[in-house]
Amino acid sequence: RESMQRELTERLAEVQDFEDRLDILRRYRTEEFLRIGIHDSNGLLDVFEVTEQLTNLAEVCLNGAYDVARTALMEQLGYAQLPGQFAIVGMGKLGAGELNYNSDLDLIFLYDPTEERPAGRTSPQEFFTKLVQRLISVLQVQTREGNVYKIDTRLRPSGRSGSLVSSLAAFVRYHETSSQLWERQALIKARVITAEPPLHEAI
Repeated sequence: RESMQRELTERLAEVQDFEDRLDILRRYRTEEFLRIGIHDSNGLLDVFEVTEQLTNLAEVCLNGAYDVARTALMEQLGYAQLPGQFAIVGMGKLGAGELNYNSDLDLIFLYDPTEERPAGRTSPQEFFTKLVQRLISVLQVQTREGNVYKIDTRLRPSGRSGSLVSSLAAFVRYHETSSQLWERQALIKARVITAEPPLHEAI
């Protein structure tokens, strides 16, 4: 997985244009998807190795897409650093490491805001909502190279009617006071994909 991440990061670093980065993500995902499929069909991988490699590929692409989305949004809004820590949490088959060739990615997005907000800046909730919207677009938008993955965010607090991103405090409060049993059961498969160490540990 580390070598895959390094390769994708190097490819993305070779270009600065946003659209070119979208195509690099898609080409990389397609190439690796085909590699896994060919090795699978030739009997070089067992079913557990296939699911592991498909899960690793999804995580690598998620990290790459996050870097593309974060960089573009921070440049657009003039931010030198994020207004807090951000986390991508895999749910369902991604969280359990059980992806197959047709899997969507079930995701939850969380953040922990910085204590101080500079004057004139948008709130952390607004910023991270825009970041998640950009990230989903990076992954789902159709270009000449196709898309990267379909994203499903319905496991977030309050489902379709809830915010795309929640602060960690609001997420904990929701599950302590309002969530349904099936929502808490879904957390059994939750796994942090991307987060800075302090937020990762807190989650």
